[in-house]
Amino acid sequence: MAWSKQADRYRGVPRDVAHRIRVRDSYTCQVCGAQGHEVDHKVNVKAGGTDEDHNLHTLCTPCHKAKTAGESHRARAAKRSRLTLPTQRHPGLR
Repeated sequence: MAWSKQADRYRGVPRDVAHRIRVRDSYTCQVCGAQGHEVDHKVNVKAGGTDEDHNLHTLCTPCHKAKTAGESHRARAAKRSRLTLPTQRHPGLR
């Protein structure tokens, strides 16, 4: 998620919530166990996720980048699969 332009939000999450999640997770990446400080949505908001605590976790920067790259890849693949090609040639091209 892009950095929030709102002063009271950290990457779309209210700052007080982000702090609470970091403390809950002991500033530890919930994927690899390294030190982490990035609060991330498990299910992103665009896909129906919420800012509720159960949908947030702390990640280290490399794990967050990998997760984001995977989400982007899946979104591009889904978009490509929705594109349809014409089944017949255009009449003017015969």
